[in-house]
Amino acid sequence: MNEEVNKNNVKDSNASPFLFLLNDKSGTKSIKRVKHLLSSLDDNLVSIEETESKEHALILCQKAIDEGKKYVIAVGGDGTVNSIGSVLIGSNTTLGILPTGSGNGIARHLGISMNQSKALNQILKANTRSIDTLKINDQHAIGFAGLGFDAYVANLFDQYHTRGFSSYVKLTLMAYRSYNSTTIKTNDHPQHEIYSLIFANMSQLGNNAYVNPFCVDNDGYFEMLSIRKPSTAQIPLTTWQLFNKRLNESKLVQYSKHEQVSIQNIDKAYLHIDGEVYGKPENLTIRIKPNSLNVITGTDV
Repeated sequence: MNEEVNKNNVKDSNASPFLFLLNDKSGTKSIKRVKHLLSSLDDNLVSIEETESKEHALILCQKAIDEGKKYVIAVGGDGTVNSIGSVLIGSNTTLGILPTGSGNGIARHLGISMNQSKALNQILKANTRSIDTLKINDQHAIGFAGLGFDAYVANLFDQYHTRGFSSYVKLTLMAYRSYNSTTIKTNDHPQHEIYSLIFANMSQLGNNAYVNPFCVDNDGYFEMLSIRKPSTAQIPLTTWQLFNKRLNESKLVQYSKHEQVSIQNIDKAYLHIDGEVYGKPENLTIRIKPNSLNVITGTDV
């Protein structure tokens, strides 16, 4: 680590201890480094719990709310952030993120460093604000969800033997050759085909892939991106736009803002929520939950 944890960054530490929930399955080497960093902090400031399962994490998170913990820190990737953040929605407990996942889209959007010692210093400074969240049927999304191609890739990635960005790129290219389109119908649009349908309240899906570069995450709306399949010749430009905050300029993408939208998933395409696959629901209702979650950000507010 290049930077030591600065204990002077702590804000109101005695009254507001930090609970770190560690998902040991998300980046084993990273988790070991996190444990080493946390071991240097005062036990009166930081408490640590290792989650044995998703259900165990939910129990610990609810207990933290009941005990009046001010900060619960999700150590892991976007899936872990979703599990913990979903419990915190509507509570007075603030979500923090110490990223150790593959994409870390939610943490990156909130300005949290990918360097773990820097991220820990940001957490201890505890600059907070509230953001909107999404509700997809009975599931919560902290940042984004998708139907179609990106969910298909997420399903492949979930089953793949190797994690990391290079594996994701490899699977994306494989999926491009085999995946064509899916048929949907929305409450304000007749039956039509799309390649991917993304519901976003944050700027990126992870690894600085900016699908919604100019979003406002607490304006009471989410963006829906309807995306057509790029031709082989269009892939270089589309990829460049995606990683340079210019996807809104693509002729393949149509943006619209919503408080709520209903969708018929006619071809039963895969759905993902914050990168985790949630089957192939026939009908979806996506709605915004304004200012429903308090989060620690990486910038002063």
